[in-house]
Amino acid sequence: MHWREIAWNGVRCETPDSWDVVKIGPRYLMFAEKSEPVMEVKWGQIKGKFSHQSHLRRLAAQHRKKFGNTLKEVPLPPDWKRILSGFSSVAFSWHSHGTNGLGAVLYCSTCKTATLIQFFRRDPNQATAIALDILTSFRDHYQGDRVTWALFDIRATLPAAFELIKYRFDAGHYELIFSRKKQKITLWRWVPASVLLQNRNLKEFASMVTRFDLKKPIPAVKAAIDSVEWSTSPPNTWGSRLRGGELINQVYTCYRFWRLAEKNRILGVKIEGNRSIDFMFFDGICAGYETV
Repeated sequence: MHWREIAWNGVRCETPDSWDVVKIGPRYLMFAEKSEPVMEVKWGQIKGKFSHQSHLRRLAAQHRKKFGNTLKEVPLPPDWKRILSGFSSVAFSWHSHGTNGLGAVLYCSTCKTATLIQFFRRDPNQATAIALDILTSFRDHYQGDRVTWALFDIRATLPAAFELIKYRFDAGHYELIFSRKKQKITLWRWVPASVLLQNRNLKEFASMVTRFDLKKPIPAVKAAIDSVEWSTSPPNTWGSRLRGGELINQVYTCYRFWRLAEKNRILGVKIEGNRSIDFMFFDGICAGYETV
């Protein structure tokens, strides 16, 4: 069985490559295999005292609408107890129409995160082995000041201080936007590059998707066969920053687009803020963004 890394908004685990992410929320993931649900994960930060029982009661109420009154607390399986020793954990199970579920509510006192993770099982024997591997790899917080984001075919390593504020996963186009104070990082991914660049070069494509006129003179335009980048700065004088009698925002931006021919992908990064962009920081963000 082949496995892949999943990392989303602070949590991370390894899942079978045959599992698809079918629903995404800011702190929610639903996985399916052959259109059948196999795992659900939801998490959040806890303020104040945490109660496993309160979470189980809310979960039972939600399950009652779909599956009847079958959800109940059960002893934590011995293998789970060993693997989840770093968490305060309570297990639960349920059943309905040929499917049964086993899950746990986890609480980490280090990062104050509560996680509900449950497995939908039609073949309990196989599901038990897979669940053990997933729980072994599960993490709900990161070490250091960098955090990984890995979903579908993209992987990025970003400063932990940046928070996700917008995401979009369309068939041919991904967009993720992160923010910290007055600075934003945008990550893009397009596919298939061979079609998107059939009648235009990468510079023309970048200009089209950003609605930016690269024909006008701007500083620091760098173009190669498989990459293009440019940066913009606000006008230097107060008079030139006036538009319609109002002062326009002072925004610095850096863009970089590059084509990965072997993966048939186009990746793009934009950083914008109210201060001059640190190019070493910009290079680090681009270096940490890849397709897998």
